[in-house]
Amino acid sequence: MEKRTPRPMTLFDELTMPPQFRMMKLMLPFTPAQTRPMLAILIKFMELQHTIRLFSENPDALSPPQDSLARADMANTQGFSLHMIEEILPYLAPQERDMFENMKNMMNMMEMMQMMQEMQGMQESQEMQGMQESQEMQGMQESQEMQGMQESREIRETDDHQETADAQGPQKPQGAGGTTFSGLNPMELLQNMLSPQQQEMFRTYQNIFESEGGDSHERMDE
Repeated sequence: MEKRTPRPMTLFDELTMPPQFRMMKLMLPFTPAQTRPMLAILIKFMELQHTIRLFSENPDALSPPQDSLARADMANTQGFSLHMIEEILPYLAPQERDMFENMKNMMNMMEMMQMMQEMQGMQESQEMQGMQESQEMQGMQESQEMQGMQESREIRETDDHQETADAQGPQKPQGAGGTTFSGLNPMELLQNMLSPQQQEMFRTYQNIFESEGGDSHERMDE
């Protein structure tokens, strides 16, 4: 009989094949040839019964352990992950192992490329943010410079107006239309502000006061 390198039992075999079934399988090659087919069918039939009973009682019996990284990957991906491949490798034949090793290397390269793209994207985002902040600071600086120039121009205009006013000297008060009040009699100005009836009354009282004022001057002269 050709000797083969033993491989570890899978989780499925450990759950569905009790120790006595494993012993029967080990002893099967040493049984009489005419009874081997019957014994092989019997072992598989009992193994099938045990498998049906196992999953009927516990449908989650074959799930990876809670602390397994492959269990976490199962919830986030639909295909193979690196952790899944690492857990499968010990059970594979050399040819199958090479195939999955190549797949693992390819997945590592893809993961590294994705990380580099993410880092490059973050760097570009930071550069764009820095450029935006620089533009905002430049805009604020230009706005402050424009405001300072405007204030300086207003101050110069104010000083120019003040120098012009000082050079022209004090202005005489003017009325409407630019007519000066220096040659106008205040009594006439006051009279013009009254209605015709009030003006007549004003002149009457003015005459009375002027008459009384003349008589008093005459008596004082005597």
